[in-house]
Amino acid sequence: MSRISPGYYDNDIQLSEIIRQLKLDFPSGNAIKYIIRHKKKNKEIDLLKAIWYISDILEKDYGVDAMADIKDKIQFIEEDNIRSSNDT
Repeated sequence: MSRISPGYYDNDIQLSEIIRQLKLDFPSGNAIKYIIRHKKKNKEIDLLKAIWYISDILEKDYGVDAMADIKDKIQFIEEDNIRSSNDT
């Protein structure tokens, strides 16, 4: 497998290898991915996506549904980004 690490990770860590070694599930791995890259790639959108995955873990593993409004905000931002990109 290629050892390509996109520039927005800016380190020698192969995140996918770490996620596999730690046997993280999909939401946990994605939350970590978005947190690590947020400053170099999609800024607040990546942090909101990390929160999305963390809230998914909270809901599925612990029955907590306090993050529903954050998920709505993320969906609105993503839809707004799609609308904006279609306008250009």
